[in-house]
Amino acid sequence: TQRTYVAGFSSLTRSIAGGGNDGSNNLNSIEFLTIATTGDGTDFGDLSSTTSEIVGDCSPTRGLFMGGSTPTRLNTVEFITIATTGDAQNFGDLLNPKDNFMAKNGSSTRMLMCGGRDYTPSATATNVIEYLTIATLGDSQNFGDLFQTRFAGTGCGSATRGVIAGGQTPTYVNTIDYVTIASLGDAQDFGDLTATLSFLGGASNSIKGIFAGGSTPTKVSTIQSIDIATTGNAVAFGDNTVTNPVTS
Repeated sequence: TQRTYVAGFSSLTRSIAGGGNDGSNNLNSIEFLTIATTGDGTDFGDLSSTTSEIVGDCSPTRGLFMGGSTPTRLNTVEFITIATTGDAQNFGDLLNPKDNFMAKNGSSTRMLMCGGRDYTPSATATNVIEYLTIATLGDSQNFGDLFQTRFAGTGCGSATRGVIAGGQTPTYVNTIDYVTIASLGDAQDFGDLTATLSFLGGASNSIKGIFAGGSTPTKVSTIQSIDIATTGNAVAFGDNTVTNPVTS
């Protein structure tokens, strides 16, 4: 299904896309691709509600869908077992309804949800970092605070360090900060992106993190990289083949 504002994540074998908007309506469908082969998306199951602006992340075995808009903002967390197919199940709740938060990191045990827009009672940028223990069910807990309050950035990480980059305050920022995933505490300054960017995409192989695309607010195709184990400014990596302001 054609979709945007979708939750995307993957194990080593399957890539998952859930929720989003097809241009007219919010979606509750989840689909998957088998990474080692080429081919179209296949139906996986459904979320409990039709939800856009949803965020996803995973361990090697379990995928989580968090927050989103129905258009009422949600604090719900649902999960799937990536190796099987079926509908998402209830996992727990975020601290508050929120969207446009950053949730990508490299830990297989703990998931971080950083910043975003908190809807208690109306959309306000937040610096709160909360976390979930992926292997167990339950509500999120407070982890600490971001180095800079913002939303619509992205994240990446290794098994030990989570990195959060870019976003809006609502002013566009080039901030990169990081946390040590196994411990609780506030984020520390890591360095700066090559430009002020929002709605960029992040990924990593646990050693190098990359940040792709985004908006300055002009749409860009640039890709930049960092070395996760060190601190410092991002450097040019290359370019996307298309200019895409909203990257999963």
